[in-house]
Amino acid sequence: MGARRWAFSDGFDRFRKGLSLFGALFLAVLFWWLSIEPSNDRQWLPDVARLPTAEVDGDLITIQNVRNFVYRSEFDYDERWEERTYDLSKLVGVDVFLVYWGSPWIAHTILSWVFEDGPPLAISIETRKEVGEEYSAVRGLLPPVRDLLRGLRRIGRGPLADQPPGRRRLPLPSAGLP
Repeated sequence: MGARRWAFSDGFDRFRKGLSLFGALFLAVLFWWLSIEPSNDRQWLPDVARLPTAEVDGDLITIQNVRNFVYRSEFDYDERWEERTYDLSKLVGVDVFLVYWGSPWIAHTILSWVFEDGPPLAISIETRKEVGEEYSAVRGLLPPVRDLLRGLRRIGRGPLADQPPGRRRLPLPSAGLP
C-alpha cells in the first residue's frame, strides 16, 4: 500500500510542477501583454488613418471622419471623408447585416442606423492596420459597412464576393426613443 501511495504522490508532484510552470509562463505573457502601450500615433493605412469623432447637441449628433470611399479594388480607391449631422429624433430603424466569412460560425455584424431625412450611418468593428502590417483573422476583425456592402467586399476580398449579406430591419417604436 505504501508503494502505491508513493507512486500517486510522485505523479501528483509532477502534475503540480507542470501546472506551476504553465502558470508562471502564463503570468509572464499576461504581464508582457498588459505592458504594451496603446497608441493612435502610428503610420496607419489610408483607409483607417482617421478615427471618427462625434459631438452631441440635444437631438443632433455631428460625426466627423465618416468614411465613404469609392472602391475599384482592394488597394485602388478614392478617399472620401465626410462630416455628417443626424437628427436622432428622425431615427426610423436599424438594419442589422450579417456577412458570413465562408462559415456559418464567423460573421461580420454591422448596424446601420436609418434616418428619415438622410443617408444611413453604418457602424461596425474594424481592424486598423499599420502600413506594412498583414491582416490576421485571429488578431482583429471587421471592415466598415458601406465598404462591405457596396465597395471593397463586393470587389473581391475573399468569399464575401460570392455571398449576399443577410439583412434584417428592426423597427423602432412609433413613440420614438426614450
